[in-house]
Amino acid sequence: EYLKKIDASGKYLQGLVNDILDMNRLTRDEVVLRPEPYDASEFEAYIEAVIRPLCDAKQQEFFLEPNPCPKALMVDKIRYNQMFVNLLSNAVKYTPVGGRIALRFENMETTEKSFTADYIVEDNGIGISPEFQKHMFEPFTQEYDNPLRPKTQSGTGLGLSTVKKIVDMMGGELEVAIIAAPNEVGT
Repeated sequence: EYLKKIDASGKYLQGLVNDILDMNRLTRDEVVLRPEPYDASEFEAYIEAVIRPLCDAKQQEFFLEPNPCPKALMVDKIRYNQMFVNLLSNAVKYTPVGGRIALRFENMETTEKSFTADYIVEDNGIGISPEFQKHMFEPFTQEYDNPLRPKTQSGTGLGLSTVKKIVDMMGGELEVAIIAAPNEVGT
């Protein structure tokens, strides 16, 4: 039992150090994107392997819409995966047992050389207050005042700021919309 606790603590500390180092490199513009072909099926397999077990542990429904892009995307695989793992793991973390998490696509446009779409991470979790939404992409910020936030949840407060930096580097946009009150279906 002690070894399990030591292992879990070690992994948490390693994740914390990695998050801080990563954010440091991102804020100092030391990260260089290295685009390479990334097939939708490879991305979906990765997300399934990482996120499905987290959802299963909380008896949450996980829906991963098949990516409609007909060709491989040219992206930095590591950073692309990092964005979605951060967003989806936050959704899992702040969605109660039995909740629903989804990754969907809307507004797709494909040309000979490009693919654009709105990638939507959806959940029916605890929600984010309008006040915190003003600060949610700042490093080391978390919404501690939300009465629905599980008291046992911890983290670095770097996930969303990391995602925002990567999205900006890739020339994209990151938006948040609360479309229903907590305990109802929301985004």
